[in-house]
Amino acid sequence: MRNDSSIGVDRLKVGTTCEYVPVELIEAAGGCAVRLTGAGGHDGNIGFYTHVNLCGYAKAVVSEALDGLYSDLSAVAVINSCDAMRRVGDLFATVAPNLPSHVIDIPRQSDDEAIDLFVVRLRQFAAFLERALCRRVDEDALGDCIDSSNQARALAARWEEEGRRGGFPKGLRFHYAPLTQRHRQTSREFVRDMTGQLEAWKAQTPTPAAPRGRPRLLVTGGFSLLDEVFSALDQAGVDAWAVDHCHAGRMTNRIERTDDPFRDLAVAYLNRRPCPRMSFADRRIDWLEEVVRDMRVDGILYVLLGNCDQFMYDVTLLRDRLRDSGTPLLVLQTSMPGARNEQWKTRLDAFCEILHAR
Repeated sequence: MRNDSSIGVDRLKVGTTCEYVPVELIEAAGGCAVRLTGAGGHDGNIGFYTHVNLCGYAKAVVSEALDGLYSDLSAVAVINSCDAMRRVGDLFATVAPNLPSHVIDIPRQSDDEAIDLFVVRLRQFAAFLERALCRRVDEDALGDCIDSSNQARALAARWEEEGRRGGFPKGLRFHYAPLTQRHRQTSREFVRDMTGQLEAWKAQTPTPAAPRGRPRLLVTGGFSLLDEVFSALDQAGVDAWAVDHCHAGRMTNRIERTDDPFRDLAVAYLNRRPCPRMSFADRRIDWLEEVVRDMRVDGILYVLLGNCDQFMYDVTLLRDRLRDSGTPLLVLQTSMPGARNEQWKTRLDAFCEILHAR
């Protein structure tokens, strides 16, 4: 992973591949969760290790490991979110043999049996972190980290709401940048920085600005970097009124506290905003329809990473459900997390023109 000036060079960094990795456990072990973005892409040599139809993100992560870009990590945590990421977890032992790695086998349901099973697997992950980072995961410390995470989640939700109230006066890319920064910070660092951002926001915008009357989009989909998406929407005069995405918008649900922090994490993570990798597709589509209705969005932009089977099924179900309501849907498929091409831009511009004309 490339060095990031926002992370101390002496920090014990744990690379993660999914929002289902419990960052609170990593922080309780003295580490900082750092999202592996795959932004560097992949080269032709990756075909020796992976199938040609593996998704671009999985290929990019393996390629960056091969190139030694994760040399500053202390460990890697992979969620078995799909067969491709299971393959990535297996490959770390080959492409980065000196980097401790662990695959978290997360259930696809959220009933009591699934929660009990996930508690066991979270404890296994905690044992791995203790070995990799040489620090015991204390339950009291874990409870403190959950409290800090709840503060961070509340501030993230407030920042999103402030953007909607003010009409994103500085643009979508500016407004969502602090949320994506969360993937390179501990909860306490995010709380510190976001508190400062909100104070500066209030000082610069003492009263909410009038909404700009621009079309509102729900942006959803699989893993991809959103900077280019937000820049294009800013240029087209369209607002991302709601974001449900692997890299932003899924970090706001509160973790309810009991006397068992491991179970608290299991309950919260299995009941978070629905993701296509879980087994309740109808619940996710119901939730997306609820967002469209309650937030009065004018259309949906679905960013789809190529060869991602789970999101391909998801977008098919969503398209079928939206036929009756007539809500416009644009699916933009990318080959890699940060990829963009002229055809992509042309289709997005045309979609935004349709929204303006409605």
